[in-house]
Amino acid sequence: MADISSTPELASSASRTNTTVSKMTDPRSILLRSASLFVLFLSGIFLIAGLIVYAATGIGQNRPYDDMGGDGDWTEFMLLGFLALSLLTNLFFIFKAWKSPDKPLHLGYYIGFDLFVWLALLSIWATGLAMSRFVLAVHDCYGSYSTETFFCHPKWKVARGLFVTGYAFAMLLIVHHGLLFAFAARRLDLEARAGRRERRAGRVVVEDEERLCGEKREGAA
Repeated sequence: MADISSTPELASSASRTNTTVSKMTDPRSILLRSASLFVLFLSGIFLIAGLIVYAATGIGQNRPYDDMGGDGDWTEFMLLGFLALSLLTNLFFIFKAWKSPDKPLHLGYYIGFDLFVWLALLSIWATGLAMSRFVLAVHDCYGSYSTETFFCHPKWKVARGLFVTGYAFAMLLIVHHGLLFAFAARRLDLEARAGRRERRAGRVVVEDEERLCGEKREGAA
């Protein structure tokens, strides 16, 4: 097997590949942040569409439980509110990367913000998934007045499909923020190691220069 280091073409190709991968996994990348916004908008659109169907068709007029008693449509509003947190975070990072590409923020900011958004969205998503009457609450439709009840409303399945899709895209957003956090932590570790190697190399150079100067002085003496 050929040694990559001994073949200029292979070494150049490997270097280009590493550079491409490094750019693709850079949490400061506008492309990665734009991907977050794309998934976020999809989740928000489906959740808002579900709420519009819910409000416009009168599904909520026959709510089976009190909203504060556990099951309630307020969970979708709660998830939408925390999607705004991701929206503001990604818009800020995109603006910063576009406005000052030569002066990027320290990776610690990305680690902190992405970790916070990831954990906040995950907890709210899990809470909403457990308490939403649309996602997991599947009931049979029966009775002489079934079309007038909540779960047997003609548009209930439409609203449920929109909410489920919104929750699915929200899960993708959560995974994406988790990956951004991991990328930022990994890059910070690599940069710290590179800095330590440079400092060690600098100390070695200084020590070599001092040793040579000492040898010259001894020879002159």
